[in-house]
Formats: sequence, structure tokens, C-alpha cells
Amino acid sequence: MAEKLLINVTVEETRIALVEGGVLSNLEIDTTQLDEAKGNVYKGIVHRVNPSLQAAFVDYGEDKQGFLPLSEIHSRYHPADAGNKKLTISDLLRERQELMVQVVKDEIGNKGASLSTYVSLPGRYLVIMPDSGKTGISRRLPTDERKRLKDLIDDLPVPEGFGVIIRTAGVEREKSDVARDLEYLKRLWTNLEERFAACKGPGLIHRERSAAMRFIRDYATGNLDEILVDDVDTYEEIRDYCAVLVPEMRSRIRFYDDPTPLFSRYQVEDQIDDVFARRIDLPSGGSIVIDQTEALVAIDVNSGRVKTDDIEQTALTTNLEAAAEVARQLRLRDRGGLVVVDFIDMRDRENIKAVEQAARDAFASDKAKVKFSRISEFGLMEISRQRLKSALMMSSFHACSSCGGTGQVRSVESSALYLLRRIKETVLRGTNYVHVSAKMPVDVANYLVNRKRRDLSELERETRVSLDVRGVPDCPPHQAFVEILASAGRGKRARRLLLTFDLVRSDVERRELEDMEEVLIEAAEARGLSLTEDEYDALYRTIEKKMAEDLEIVEAQRQAQEDQARHRSDRDRETVAREEAERAARDERVARQAREVAAAAAAAAVAAVPMERSGGIVGWFKRVLYGDKKPVATLPIELPGLPKTSSASSARRSPPSERLLDHNDPLARRKRRAARGEAPKPVVAASRKRPSERDDEDETPRARPPAEEPKPSASRAASSGGASASAPSGAAAGGRRRRRRRRRLWRRERQAQAAAAAAAERGRRRGRREPLGRRHARRRRRRRRERQRGRRRAQAATTQRGRRQRGRRLGSRAAGAALTAEPRGSR
Repeated sequence: MAEKLLINVTVEETRIALVEGGVLSNLEIDTTQLDEAKGNVYKGIVHRVNPSLQAAFVDYGEDKQGFLPLSEIHSRYHPADAGNKKLTISDLLRERQELMVQVVKDEIGNKGASLSTYVSLPGRYLVIMPDSGKTGISRRLPTDERKRLKDLIDDLPVPEGFGVIIRTAGVEREKSDVARDLEYLKRLWTNLEERFAACKGPGLIHRERSAAMRFIRDYATGNLDEILVDDVDTYEEIRDYCAVLVPEMRSRIRFYDDPTPLFSRYQVEDQIDDVFARRIDLPSGGSIVIDQTEALVAIDVNSGRVKTDDIEQTALTTNLEAAAEVARQLRLRDRGGLVVVDFIDMRDRENIKAVEQAARDAFASDKAKVKFSRISEFGLMEISRQRLKSALMMSSFHACSSCGGTGQVRSVESSALYLLRRIKETVLRGTNYVHVSAKMPVDVANYLVNRKRRDLSELERETRVSLDVRGVPDCPPHQAFVEILASAGRGKRARRLLLTFDLVRSDVERRELEDMEEVLIEAAEARGLSLTEDEYDALYRTIEKKMAEDLEIVEAQRQAQEDQARHRSDRDRETVAREEAERAARDERVARQAREVAAAAAAAAVAAVPMERSGGIVGWFKRVLYGDKKPVATLPIELPGLPKTSSASSARRSPPSERLLDHNDPLARRKRRAARGEAPKPVVAASRKRPSERDDEDETPRARPPAEEPKPSASRAASSGGASASAPSGAAAGGRRRRRRRRRLWRRERQAQAAAAAAAERGRRRGRREPLGRRHARRRRRRRRERQRGRRRAQAATTQRGRRQRGRRLGSRAAGAALTAEPRGSR
């Protein structure tokens, strides 16, 4: 596949891209701000030996000390009498000892560079390692080729004790080319030793080549068709380098002077943008998401818009594309360390093996050392990749000042509450504080002023400190600035406390000024003034006077607030007492109305219970009191209208329940009359009623006390057949009394219903509407009573009509009257 090497050079950075078939396969960006030290050789001095870590910290001339572990200490630093004894870091190194060290890993964050005393000098075809004595050949080569290269190394004039490694670029080279490269590296090592001896302190003695030279040295192979450079100086430097080490590459170097930018001409800019993206799209519609953490690089594979009938095939297709893209992205970004890839779950073992092999093939062209693990049962593959240089993200990005690199910031509510707590804590701990001025983002200030006004007022009242909360439009969203002024004590000047809060890291920077001289000087210099000592004293007195006035104002405000609070508390007590009295009166009215409603409902229920003649008045009262339940014991019942009897007479006579049960029984009445020696009451014919009178008759006859029966007269006793002419008039009078009694009961029932309706209306007016279920139940009971009343009216009319017909069939009025007076239960 055709390869092009594009080199774009500007004042700030150098960008080098290797393009294979239009696809960006390798990228390196070297910025002037980030000076990489990997590969540089320094003279170092041991600063400290740490036995617990079995390592030493070495001063090599940079800002941070380097870290030198025990395993990276060359054998030339071992004692002569060491033998096979296991040595510690204290046996090998001592403080202030001079070492020749090489940087193997650049600084990362707070960690210093990793150092090694095994110095290696790379060339175009070879890498030499002084005082090593080891020979190395790439394991990627076939066995026959490895044997040929080993014979080639044996024929080279390698100095005694030197180790040699043949690079991939020197596999197909002639012996003369490799020997020329070896001579160049030997001269370089000699120069290093001379510089090390001449250097008086820690410092640099050899710098690695520029990014462009390194890239050509490491990646320029026979497949490279063209090298395009858009900078004249870099173009000449590359030509000179290739003329010495790679003569055949000189003809492929071209200077690019087209007005169109070099990377835009070959569609590389968009691919570079993907290198900095978190989410990378795959050709089939899936995607991978790359996240960097302190411990590892996490990569998640998503199927996305891939839609096929076979889920297993979908997972296999997406995972194969993801394996190739993961290798490419790690190489472009130069992510090192532990990498965990979360592939889509697959069930077929052959598919899992295919994805593992695709990952190995994708990393085959990577210059870094890579180790793989098998895909676990959870779909995870662990990859360990050697970090060759600083990650691209580290050279091009820095942590966000607002979120501190976390990707999240505090919410407005959390920031406001945090500031309120810290201000309260600071003010309560201090002394003589009189004023607090807080400047913060506008949204945080609005929340404090609008939502936490009561808390701010309480803080002012408790601490007697005036608070000034201001929202500043240009204030950083993650910071807040608080200024606290303290009153001047005797013999002291005013003090000022400056606090800078970091809302993301929950950190505070504190700076306290014992006097305000520094502030006045800054203010004077800002206005281009120079103040004398007298002028400073005048300003101090002005500030102290102003602070004293502020104290008086604050004290007056505090006193006014206390008076308002006291007046408010007195008024609140009166209001509470009045409300309690009103509530008690209202509860009493509601209870009284509830009792009235209950009494009306009870009266309505009593009126609705029918009294059958066979059961008598006691049975009717039992149904009213107990319903369908049978009472446990029969108790004496006193009814209005009945004569009260003494306990002795009650003991001699039959029980009241028995007397009441047979009160309306005609046979019992005849027996009682016969026992008293009275003549039997003649049977009279029932008066014929009009239809209107029959309709008004209530279907639920009520029991009443028996009236005193008239004594039989001589004329009535002497009349034949027991009949008398005055009988119809007595029957008519009894019918009128019954009708009047029914009308009274009907009026009482209506009055009870009206009272209940009025009480319910009053409850609704007070907002205490009767529950819906209770209203529905009452409506159902009323309808049920109306249906029962209608059935009883029809039954009574049918019964009266049948009796009259039976009397006519018997052929005598007396017989009809006898049948009419017959009890209902006797038929």
C-alpha cells in the first residue's frame, strides 16, 4: 500500500503524519511548549536514596528529580566484591554520587521522569548499548532471516562489551550500510563520555533528534513513496540527514509550496480531529468510546445503528471493526499502560477467537511492545501497551479550569450552600469582624439573595456582621472571592482577610493583611499616585472612622431587627390565642350540628322501621335497637303513655315483655276481658273508606297505648246478634284517630328529613361537605324505602279489596265485618 509522509512545520508546532492509502496510520505532534526529554542523556547526581522503595531520586538538571529504580542500575556501579550476593539500593548508590542516566519515560503530572543507567543510542539500522554485551534481533522476523542477521553482527567490528540490536529497517540492508551506521554510533558514544567528564554538575550531555528526524529514522521504509515538507529549513535538514544515512530516500523528498495547506490537501485534518474525540464512529454504524483514567484506558464498543437479523453476526462485525480501530487510535494517541476493551458479548467461541486474532493483527505494525489477554466471560480484553512518548492529549490539552479535569462542576444550589457554610464558619471563628463582602457568579448570588435571605439575616443577627453579597458577571464560574474586614483594636490598625474559594475542588486560599498599607499602596500605584506617610496616616484614620460608623449602623440595624422580632412575637402570641378560641368555638358548633344531624337521622330511622301487628310494639322496638341481631337478654322497657308499675306488682304479674307482646292480640284481649268478668266487645263492621283516604293511610302502622274500652250498655247487650246501630260511628272515630296519628308521624318524618338536609347544607357551606359514600348510601336507603312503601300500599289495597269481595260472597254484612276484623296472621 502506498505511503506518504507529510511534515507540517509552524513556529509553534511540528506535525508529522503517515498516511497509508488515504488513512492516517501514525501521527506525531511536537510543540515548542512541551519539550520531550525521552531519549536524552544527562549527567545526574544522586539526591536521596530511599531503601523502602529500593530506588534513588536523581537530580539531572530539570525542575523535578528523576526516579531511578534498582533494576535500572548498570553492573558497572556494582561493588567489586559483590559476587552473587543480593544487593540493595544502599549497597550500590550513595548521595552526591555522579551517574550517566537516560530518560526512558517523560514526566507525567506530578511524577518525575523515569531514568535508567542502561544507555542506548539508536541509529537508522542499529541500536548500540554500551557495557551491555547483549545482541538482539527482532522476533517478528523469520528464523532463517534471524540466523543471517546474527552472522552479520558477528562480522561487524563491535567494541568489546557493547550490545547491538538490528532494527527492522536494517533487515534488508547490505553489510556496508549497517557498518556505516555502527561507526556513527561509536563516535556518538565517544562524544558522550567526553561531555560527561567535562560537565561540572547535573545537566544535558546529549539531546535526541528532532521529531521529524526521529520519525524518518523510525518509520521510513521501502514502502514510503514520498516525503512532503512545507518548511524550507526542515526540508534542507531532512535532505542532509538522508544523504548520510539513507541516500536512497533523498530523491523522494519534495518541498510542498502549494497555497492549499498540506494536511487539507490530503484530507488529514478531519482525521486528526477524530484523534481528539471521545467517540469514534465505525464503518458499519457502531462506535467506540475512549475514556482515560488514572489507572487505565477504558474503551467501550457499541453496536449503534447496526441492524441485522442475526445478533451474533452483528456482534462479530462490530467487534472486528472495533479491534482494528482500537489499535489505530491507541497508536495515534500513543496511549500506554493498561487498556481494557469491552467488546460486545458473543456466544460462539470461534467468533471470539476471530476477534482476538484481529486484535493481534491490528497491533502487528505497532512499534511499542503490546501484550494481550483472552476475551473473558464478561467480554473484556486486557491490553498492555508500552508508552513510547508523551500522550498526544497531554501535549495538546490541559485540565479544565472550571471542572478541574473531572468533567463536572457544582450545581448552583450546592455552590451557594457551600459558600454560606464556609462564610459562617469563618466569621464565627474570627474576632472583631464587622463586614463581609462576597463576590461570586451571578447565578450563585441570585440563589443566596432570593432563596437564603432568611439565613443571611440570621447570620447577621447572630454575628453582628454586615453581609454584602454581589454577583459579578466576569467572575470565574468555579471561584468566589470573600473579603472580611475587622475593626481596629487599641494600638492596632484595621485588618482585612481575603478568601478565594474553589467551588470544584472545595478548596480555599487564605490571605490575611495585618494592616491596610498594602491595599493603599496598590490603590495609589494603580492611579499613578505616590502617598507620603502623613497621607497614609490620614487614610488610616479615615478608614477607622468609616469602620466605626459602620459599626454604629450595624448595631442600630441589629437593634431595630430585634425590636421588630419582639413586636412580631407579641403579635403572634395574640393571634395564636385568638385563633385557638375561634377554632374551639368552631369545633363546638360542628359537634352540636353533628349531634343534631345524628338525632334527626335516628328519628328518621325509627320512623322508617315498620311495626307488624303480630310482633307487637316490643318486637318493633327490638328491630329499632338491634336490627336483625338477637339481644342477649330481655330487659324491661318503659314506654311513654303506659302506666308504671311497682317492682312488687311487676314480680306478681307476668313479665312486661309478655304483656307487651300480646297487647295487640285480639284473642288475648278477649281472655283478659273474660278474666275481669266483662262482656266481650261486639264485633263491628269496618267503615268503608274512600280511595283518597286509603291512599293516605300509612303502610307502617304504629303501636299506641290501648285506650280505655267503653263499658257495654244494656241496649247494646240486649241487641240481637251482638250488633248495634252505634257501632259504625265508633269505627269511624277510630279510623279518624289512626289517620291523624299517621299524619303526625308523617309530619315528624318530614321535619326530621328537613333538619338533616339543613344540617348537611350548613356543613357544605362551611366547606365540610358530607362524604360522597355517605350521600350515596343515604340516597339508596331513601329509594329503598320508597319502593317498600309502594309495595305495601299495593298489598294493602289488594288485601282490603279481597276482604270486601269475600264478605259479599258470604252474603251478609256482618260476615264481611268479621272477616275485616280478623287478624292478619290467622289466615
